[in-house]
Amino acid sequence: AVVATSQALEVAMHGRAALAIVDLFLVVQANIAMPLAVHVLLRALRGDLDHADLDPLTALLNRRAFRR
Repeated sequence: AVVATSQALEVAMHGRAALAIVDLFLVVQANIAMPLAVHVLLRALRGDLDHADLDPLTALLNRRAFRR
């Protein structure tokens, strides 16, 4: 974020303030959104992983459960 801020200030000094603001916003947004998206994805897949050993039709153990 420090590098993005310094680069945005340098771009703004050359008279492109709108471009600097947009660039800084995109960098900050990517740095916040990416970890959040990974966390949500891992949390969603955790439930599937817990039930991966059970057959959905019979609720009995499937082949994956016996290969561990």
